[in-house]
Amino acid sequence: MKRRIIFAVLITLFIASLWGGAFYVDAWLKKNGKCLCGNGPVSESQDASQNQTAAVPSIPAEKKLILAKGVYLTGWSAGNEAGKLDKILDLVDRTELNAVVIDIKDSSGKITFKTNNPLFSETGGEQAKIPDIKNLIKRLRENGVYAIGRIAVFEDPELAFKKPHLALKSKLSGKPWKNSNGLVWVDPAAKEVWDYNVALAKEGIAAGFDEINFDYIRFPSDGNLSNISYPFWDGKIAKHEVIRSFFEYLHGELKSSGVALSADLFGQTLWQNDGLNIGQRLQDAAPYFDVISPMLYPSHFPEGFYGFQNPAEHPYEIIFQSLIKAQKTLTASSAGVSGPIGEDRKIQGALTTAETNGAEKEPSESNFVSDSDALKKVKIRPWLQDFDMGANYNEKMIRLQKKAVEDAAKQVGQDGAFGWTFWNAANNYTNKAFDPEQKQESGIKN
Repeated sequence: MKRRIIFAVLITLFIASLWGGAFYVDAWLKKNGKCLCGNGPVSESQDASQNQTAAVPSIPAEKKLILAKGVYLTGWSAGNEAGKLDKILDLVDRTELNAVVIDIKDSSGKITFKTNNPLFSETGGEQAKIPDIKNLIKRLRENGVYAIGRIAVFEDPELAFKKPHLALKSKLSGKPWKNSNGLVWVDPAAKEVWDYNVALAKEGIAAGFDEINFDYIRFPSDGNLSNISYPFWDGKIAKHEVIRSFFEYLHGELKSSGVALSADLFGQTLWQNDGLNIGQRLQDAAPYFDVISPMLYPSHFPEGFYGFQNPAEHPYEIIFQSLIKAQKTLTASSAGVSGPIGEDRKIQGALTTAETNGAEKEPSESNFVSDSDALKKVKIRPWLQDFDMGANYNEKMIRLQKKAVEDAAKQVGQDGAFGWTFWNAANNYTNKAFDPEQKQESGIKN
């Protein structure tokens, strides 16, 4: 009798697990034609006290990617303030959109949901903009939405305030240094900062995000850079080597999670190999992430770039040529030869960066990267512009950006450009620019 009871329980659990998996896959089939997202195992620290709502449907442990077509949401929007999440999910349901990027930690340093981790709760860094993260992920999954969790890393006023020994200081006053927007940074060379963000990424993974996205993974780019005193960086190790070491550390700590990792880079990293004085180089990031997301906002390219007086007025050309350039660089690097970055300076015009201000110059090196397999696998998924800057970004301008990505992908083949995400800080998007839903296979298995 006892054996029969145990057998019946096991059969019941097995059927329940099949139902959960089918529930998840059905949502993805409904939206994308095929399930192409993935997530890793829940951490042991996630106990029953965190499961305030119905469990998040189980998902495959194998890491997968989708051809993401997404938009950015703040923590407040994701928490459905003023019904914003409802509106975005309605837009997703009606259009080609299939992904959202949601702040886990924004550039104020505030964490957008309760983690039950003393590392974050005791420092006061948590601000429950998202009242119930589990319920949010469950709702996204039920709607077939790929959930990307964004972490702003080194621009972190909250961490700098709570742990001032990590903050960049002003040489003149000894007080925390602030950039042009009045925001404080922590030292990119401090391992304590690395561990803090790795721990937060693990919280995002435990919450159920399909992908963890890292932003502000660089040295400061604006403000009085010559006035910065770094508590950990010695000024001798190249900035790009500090950032590359951080990328390597992230990869080592998170690669076994089964969750995709992505990195946001300045758009000009696709064109310059000198680190831009912020430590970002495409070839340094590519081996350690599944997706590279260059910020290809045409308004952010300098006057004269690619021969255009106002690059913002030429979104198609800027984005298309940037993606072609990126693929050429990755292809050359994976072959172990010097790539094409910087080979056509004449057509680029003046490439201004966060340059002077007395800041250290980056050494010029070749863009050879030894990990050719990783370079072949990495996908490029650009951030695109849905805000007015430099030009009126109406429906036509949004569509031109999308077309540039699609045309670049066709030219370079499957290993090239990989979807897109649009940025609008207020999360007010040009709805008419997104095509009606197309039920077709929309991804590439990694």
